[in-house]
Amino acid sequence: HSHTHKHAPAPSTKSPNNTQNITMAEEPEWMQVQKRTFTNWVNLQLSQRGKRIEDLECDLIDGTTLINLVEVLTGKSVGKYRADVAVASGTATTKNRQARVHYMENIDKALNFLKTEEGVKLVNIAGEDIVKGNMRAILGLIWTLILKYHIAVGKDGKARTGGGGGGAGGAGGAGGAGGAGGADGAGGAKPITGQSAKAGIIAWVNSLIGKGTRYDLDIRNLTKDWLDGRALLALCDGMQSGLCFDWNKEQEPLARAKQGIKLAKDKLKVPDILNADDLGKDEFSVLAYLDFFRDNAEVAEEVCVEGQAAPTGSGAAKGVGSSNVRLTWGNNN
Repeated sequence: HSHTHKHAPAPSTKSPNNTQNITMAEEPEWMQVQKRTFTNWVNLQLSQRGKRIEDLECDLIDGTTLINLVEVLTGKSVGKYRADVAVASGTATTKNRQARVHYMENIDKALNFLKTEEGVKLVNIAGEDIVKGNMRAILGLIWTLILKYHIAVGKDGKARTGGGGGGAGGAGGAGGAGGAGGADGAGGAKPITGQSAKAGIIAWVNSLIGKGTRYDLDIRNLTKDWLDGRALLALCDGMQSGLCFDWNKEQEPLARAKQGIKLAKDKLKVPDILNADDLGKDEFSVLAYLDFFRDNAEVAEEVCVEGQAAPTGSGAAKGVGSSNVRLTWGNNN
């Protein structure tokens, strides 16, 4: 079960209409992994308001959760909305036409706020998709939010730029939603794209555990190079020397992944949004997870800088972008 999984090709303009009828067994592995990871990421944000969701497919339907998520991420109010139509997790139904109208009003309010106030480019994502529980569109929307409000922003709140990865992400691959957009950063810096974010995190990981470090690993992707769990354990040790001195010892890949995720959570304050058996199965999920390591390293660095003892190998290659190659949601390689 450790093979990496290519996305099944699908039409890139219209999402399949029967997505909500797909059973778990029929969903491609990447979709199941993203659902788990992105749900955990959303809950991490919503916890600031004492809320949580169980299922991305149905729990965004009434629009109130989406509005809360947008408000938490942007730190702004979207204005008045229909909070009275909120339903308990897993119980939203679109059979009631009147309720459906209110759901759509809420969802459109959230999406329009992202577009007009925040400059987020939403490609192939309509309110209708969310009400219908169209999983590809929903995952595409959440990825766009992760990229803009988490990965493209350092822990200090300053924008990370995308190096040479120009422009906003294009229309999504496998029938999914578009890449992340957003207004150009200060001084005309290019906004970060999925592709430049991927290159940036790989360069950062290699600055800690790559060639020439005592770990001497060569991380080239966010999928197969992570499957055996060694890179994760090495990264934990690279972040805090001695945390996992036996990172290279013989053990099952799943045992390594579990150990790494637990160590990172307990010792490095990295939220465990990724399931151990999902490590290396979906690059978007791994990218979202690893970005918490980088955030925490930047905080540690600031503390060191104040004490004048910056760690070695730190701060290398923040946003190394590859020009004109875009990683849009829905296209793993």
